[in-house]
Amino acid sequence: MVKTKFKHTDIGLIPEDWEVKTLGEVGEVFGGSTPSTKNLAYWNGNINWFTPTDIGKVKYLYSSSRKITEEGLSSCSARILPINTILITTRAGIGDLGILKSPSATNQGFQSLIPKTDINCEYLYYLLSTLKSIFIKNASGSTFLEISPSKVKSIQIPLPPFAEQQAIAEVLSDTDRWIESLENLIAKKQLIKQGIMQKLLTPKENWEVKRLGDCLDYIQPTPFLVKSADYKPSNNIPVLTAGKTFILGYTNETAGIFNNLPTIIFDDFTTASKYVNFPFKAKSSAMKMLILKNNDNNLKYLSYSMMSLKFQVGDHKRHWIREFQNIEIPLPPIAEQTKIASILSDMDAEIEILEQKLAKAQQIKQGLMRELLTGKIRLVISQVKKEIKPLKKHNNHFNDAVLIGVMASCLGSENFPLTRFRYTKVSYLLKRYKDEQITEYLKKAAGPYNPKTRYGGAEKIAIENKYVAIKKRSYKGKEYEGFLEAENIEQALGYFNRWYGEGALNFIKQFKYETNNNLELLATVDMAIQDLKEENKEINLNSIKQFIRENEEWRDKLNRSAFCDENIEIAIKRLDNLYN
Repeated sequence: MVKTKFKHTDIGLIPEDWEVKTLGEVGEVFGGSTPSTKNLAYWNGNINWFTPTDIGKVKYLYSSSRKITEEGLSSCSARILPINTILITTRAGIGDLGILKSPSATNQGFQSLIPKTDINCEYLYYLLSTLKSIFIKNASGSTFLEISPSKVKSIQIPLPPFAEQQAIAEVLSDTDRWIESLENLIAKKQLIKQGIMQKLLTPKENWEVKRLGDCLDYIQPTPFLVKSADYKPSNNIPVLTAGKTFILGYTNETAGIFNNLPTIIFDDFTTASKYVNFPFKAKSSAMKMLILKNNDNNLKYLSYSMMSLKFQVGDHKRHWIREFQNIEIPLPPIAEQTKIASILSDMDAEIEILEQKLAKAQQIKQGLMRELLTGKIRLVISQVKKEIKPLKKHNNHFNDAVLIGVMASCLGSENFPLTRFRYTKVSYLLKRYKDEQITEYLKKAAGPYNPKTRYGGAEKIAIENKYVAIKKRSYKGKEYEGFLEAENIEQALGYFNRWYGEGALNFIKQFKYETNNNLELLATVDMAIQDLKEENKEINLNSIKQFIRENEEWRDKLNRSAFCDENIEIAIKRLDNLYN
């Protein structure tokens, strides 16, 4: 990226080697039309026919919600537009855009732009997405606003050389793919959380059932309502709603701050709720603050239980007193409530981190568009395609230290720090996934074990580099050491991403809620398979069981339910899916 000299133009400062062109000069502009809806022969054909309701949610347009026939197309002034045409809505949602990826027609709610051969359609798409206010400003009409073809053609734009158009489009397209991957990952994590939540909250034999009203008291919001809506980021006190927005803004009002924490805020009309553990002011008089009646229950567990309820909201009325508090929920013992709440809370924290990354990615995209589309930052093609240099080699101890740090970050939590057992098994599976050497792993009673990570220096390096910190915990009366991420974890994650890539990070994350028995089963069966392959033996249930039976350290595993025939067969299939 390099800076450049600018020149004054009708649309402001642009780089000296850029031009100012109208949309009519960079492409052909066409409107659309609608066949008669009274003639059924015109409809439900195989020709895409876009309307403004199809536009605005996605960049690429492949298929329309309604389609017309050849006869319908011939009956009106609509025409087939080629691939890479940019559809621009000029009525009801003026300035929404999409790039055609299949030949299509449109109704009259568009002025569609077919770029000339020396214009990059992706660059044009990103540029036009910043001009929505200009499209609206040029619209007119007494019944509804509409922008005319002549107005569309007359709009001026900055135009860099074609190579730079292409470079800008590539950078912004890469950013869009980054954003999309984060959105998909968040959606996947939310689905996983829903499944685990449903499983964890399914009642068991020793659970009891109670009304919500027997577990929770409510506090009316009146003393805690904010008086002014003059919110500013520089203020300190958050103003909350139980809806999706959650934090409406920040106030400087210091009187009437709700401090009875933690609490569940509950919208009496919509029944939306949120767990809150920080002081706040309330916005709505319909919001109740729910607190524990006694210490017999875990408030966060109750919050998750409330979120899982399928309560149908009917008329616009208040629900807590008449209906919601009378709902019965299953309650495990308090220790199990706490454990369930911790697991789901860890998942929420993981999703929140991804949502923060998504927000940051969206901010970065906006910043890039602002700088690249105005020429404030120039992309030089020779710099876009840099030579990829091989990464420097790193020794095994340092490599394993980084792995310990990354796994502590991905798999550990305050209540359940990463154990040596878990990082040994997951690191083994990761190295198999990446086709690395596993000769240092020995066949021990608990499955594949690498003593060098503990006694060869990897743990020491991870601790000294502050990738991890030791955390002592007790389980079933026994004390054990685990690992939590430490202050330099970002450095370890940086090394890991350079060496292994994001796919490997996702490979690790899938084991966060895996039981120790399953990890031991997977690693043991996999190591057995590798040895059988070296001996050119058949891979099946019987050969794996025979291999385990012949190993003095392992043979007792076959007496455990975790290593039953069904589980071993499941492990064989799952390993195939993991690696392939």
